[in-house]
Amino acid sequence: MNPFGVGVAHGKMIWFGEHAVVYHHPAIALPLTDKRVTVKMDPSSKTELISPFFNGPLSMGQGFDGLVALMEALRERLPIGEVTLTLTTDIPVGAGFGASAAIASAIVQAAYDLTDTPLDAGTHFDLIQHSESYFHTNPSGIDAYLSIHNDALRYRKDQSPESLTIDLDAHLVVVYSNVKGSTKTAVESIQTMMTKKSNTRKMADLGHLTLDALEAIKQKDILGLGQLMTKAHTYLKHFKVSHPVLDELVDQAMHSGALGAKLSGGGLGGIMIALFRSYDQSKAFQEALHADGYSHAFIRSLAYDS
Repeated sequence: MNPFGVGVAHGKMIWFGEHAVVYHHPAIALPLTDKRVTVKMDPSSKTELISPFFNGPLSMGQGFDGLVALMEALRERLPIGEVTLTLTTDIPVGAGFGASAAIASAIVQAAYDLTDTPLDAGTHFDLIQHSESYFHTNPSGIDAYLSIHNDALRYRKDQSPESLTIDLDAHLVVVYSNVKGSTKTAVESIQTMMTKKSNTRKMADLGHLTLDALEAIKQKDILGLGQLMTKAHTYLKHFKVSHPVLDELVDQAMHSGALGAKLSGGGLGGIMIALFRSYDQSKAFQEALHADGYSHAFIRSLAYDS
């Protein structure tokens, strides 16, 4: 045993395929390696969490069932007892950045570090998914996978993810809407809508946009990618997972010169992403967002190794 354990994980964003990925259509996801969660795990007399959003016994935290279940699963595998989890993060919770998966990923790493036990990727993924199953209905696994990998991915549920090389002279502006989303609520709502055949077809059409986007990435067709993003947002609005603030941000992006814009992640709040060809346009839009009170707005380059 070590005196304490430490785990670090990063966030993610979905570029194309959110919600469609639940129904075995492909998705494109990007790691956000500079948006991190760090967890320090210390042996203690009771299991508690110290964090920016909750301080107290882990079992008393509202909506923490997944983390409680994760700790139980870890105790079945490792010789750990009661612990204090000290969490620091710059990933907003409920924003579509994969915060719950990143937190679970960091806790798993910290537990294995505390007990000085080797951790393989398969076990790491399974434990994160165990936690995610409490936070999200029918989690696709994309958040769990991206929390422990640094490559952009083409991801399809129940298939091996494929690393994706993206090298585009373009930029995404990513902005948190300041409205906390709920992936679980969105997924459950869509499940109800999917009883209609017309919605099954629309979901397939949404999934096919990812295939079109993969071809556009290959051809370096930035204009086409923007058009596909805006089209995807229209489909997501049909499935009622957008939000008036997200729609307003999409319109604001398009009026600021974006080639396309859409919600990203579970929706009902969370984040909006907009594609710009030039960095100067991206920077101007980011600064306008900051002036409007959107403090979590940043630029993600699409150049290789960005």
